[in-house]
Amino acid sequence: SVQRVRAAIATWTLGPLPSIQLGAITLHPHQADAVARLRLLLDEHRVALLADDVGLGKTYVAIAIAREAASPVILAPAGLRSTWVAALARTGMSAPFFSIESLAYSVPQVTPDLVIVDEAHHLRNSSTRRFAAAAALCCTPRVLLLTATPVQNRLGDLHALLSLVIRGH
Repeated sequence: SVQRVRAAIATWTLGPLPSIQLGAITLHPHQADAVARLRLLLDEHRVALLADDVGLGKTYVAIAIAREAASPVILAPAGLRSTWVAALARTGMSAPFFSIESLAYSVPQVTPDLVIVDEAHHLRNSSTRRFAAAAALCCTPRVLLLTATPVQNRLGDLHALLSLVIRGH
């Protein structure tokens, strides 16, 4: 099958994937694969986009990446605060959470080494204060964008997401 071929190529390229344990959570093989790929992208390009379907565990993949950071920050819609707090607790991690909605009023005064933007497609309008504040926060060494729908209505949505971290384009 296609999945077996992809897994074989990934194993050949990356080597066998170790089991990843995050507190009470053990990542599934597809999540461990995502962690390995995202590490490479973040190391090489400073930014990565995880666009898995809903329900595949993007939150736990992001937490696996965040545990390697000294001062990670979570940026997501306010409605996801409880989801992130619970997931962080289950994995024994902690990280400040800022809602995308709060960015309309101020830029968080933090200096993260990793910004995780969950539901990143909420920042597809580059002419808003939220977008400007998110872009200012994303001037960090590494940014991980999470969304199941990087293109909502038009290709420009993806362009806006990437412009959060790619200046001057």
